Amino acid sequence: MISILVDSIPSIEISYNQGIIKSLLTTVFTKERITAADLNLIFCDDEFLSDMKKRFFGVSQWADVIAFRLNDEDKSNIEGEIYISLPRVIDNAATYNEPVKKELARVIIHGGLHLIGYDDIEESDKTIMRGKELEFLEQFDWNSL
Repeated sequence: MISILVDSIPSIEISYNQGIIKSLLTTVFTKERITAADLNLIFCDDEFLSDMKKRFFGVSQWADVIAFRLNDEDKSNIEGEIYISLPRVIDNAATYNEPVKKELARVIIHGGLHLIGYDDIEESDKTIMRGKELEFLEQFDWNSL
């Protein structure tokens, strides 16, 4: 069973369809052969995510998404958290001339892929993740987010 809780920090006001977000992540996990997951997806602001990036990764920079796998990666089930900076998603959508909902869907997919074990440190890994993101974006009606 895949269980997903969607929430936001108090300073973020967002209108989202929790069912659509759950459906998007469930699709990603199912297609990647993950059948059991317990996740929290939290919308936050730039400062919140930047502080987390600094604290857990030792890097001082803006980020749109951070994902934490909370259990061992050799486990077949996934326990994890995905944090998304909504202001960064909105800025990135404007920068790349993409609809905000599409960029939000891409970032949600990206966080899910990180929890599954995909990485984007090396250029070859980035290419694989981008391909997966596009594949899932094409399969999903992100307009309904």
